[in-house]
Amino acid sequence: MTLEFASFSDGKVGIAKAANLLCSKYLKIANLGGDRNEPVFTESDMSSALRVVGCEGAEPNLLLTYGSVRCHLGFPAWRMRYTEIV
Repeated sequence: MTLEFASFSDGKVGIAKAANLLCSKYLKIANLGGDRNEPVFTESDMSSALRVVGCEGAEPNLLLTYGSVRCHLGFPAWRMRYTEIV
């Protein structure tokens, strides 16, 4: 999972804490002999992790892209709560 931020302040700390929690959880499962070979983090996993780290208030602005696209394709990032580009 690659995260790119459009702003220096929008949700960076919360997402970093949530990502750390998800990675720690995955490593714990892997070290206990879990059957998952690769980490698979879904939107609901990230939402749950954000709640656990105390960031369930205002949601961070988030743009997900799939594939080789590395830009927001002209969408106004400051107006989005959540957007997915497939």
